[in-house]
Amino acid sequence: MSADPQPAPRNGLGAVTFAIVVLGALLAVIPAAAVFGALLCLVAIIPAIVSFRRVRQGTATNRGCCVAALVLAPVFFVVALGIGVATSPPLTTSSHADTPLPLANPAGTPALQQPPAVIPSPPVPAAAPDQAPAAPVAVVQAPVAVVPVPARAPVPAGAPVPARAPVAAPAPARSPAPAGVLPAPSAGPSVTGSSCDEGTHYLNSEGLCVPRPTAAAAPPPGATARCVDGEYSFSTHRQGTCSGHGGVAQWL
Repeated sequence: MSADPQPAPRNGLGAVTFAIVVLGALLAVIPAAAVFGALLCLVAIIPAIVSFRRVRQGTATNRGCCVAALVLAPVFFVVALGIGVATSPPLTTSSHADTPLPLANPAGTPALQQPPAVIPSPPVPAAAPDQAPAAPVAVVQAPVAVVPVPARAPVPAGAPVPARAPVAAPAPARSPAPAGVLPAPSAGPSVTGSSCDEGTHYLNSEGLCVPRPTAAAAPPPGATARCVDGEYSFSTHRQGTCSGHGGVAQWL
């Protein structure tokens, strides 16, 4: 009698699992595709366990592929997770998370995208000229009063013409006294020559007879200055006034 034929080995699952694990390992080391590599390695773990059990039961003969798939699948799954965490952007901190988002303006444009407001600068005043123009001087002319002259009544023929009253000549205007010259005192005669009493008067530089300084309780009429010693001077000039009495204490 002939022996029963042996069944064919079931190596297909182990080979496919090994190919998936190799592809997942290649994607796991690439930062951009680490997520896909981790998914392939995770999916290949269960088929790797099933194919390894078939090898132990004798229904499969590809022991190397099954063992490699069973070992490499979890290893590259962990590697893919580590690369994905290392290359992922950092999480926002609590301080940034608590910050409220800017509200949108009524037009729908976010507040962060709005252009900065332009504040107009104040106008610069024009530079003032170095010298201001002189203010115009207003010339005010006093109005001249026009007095109407009454009409004279006609004089009848043969009537005597009344004599007109003489018109007084205007008094000549007095010239202003020069600076430093006092008006002549009213007290004391203004005579010249030998009629001046040398005991009580003296002749000044103009030949006028001026009273000498005298002591009094109150300023006498015609006094022009009070000397330091208390006497009053009748000098008509400021120069030399109270020269022998300690100087001028007060001008009157």
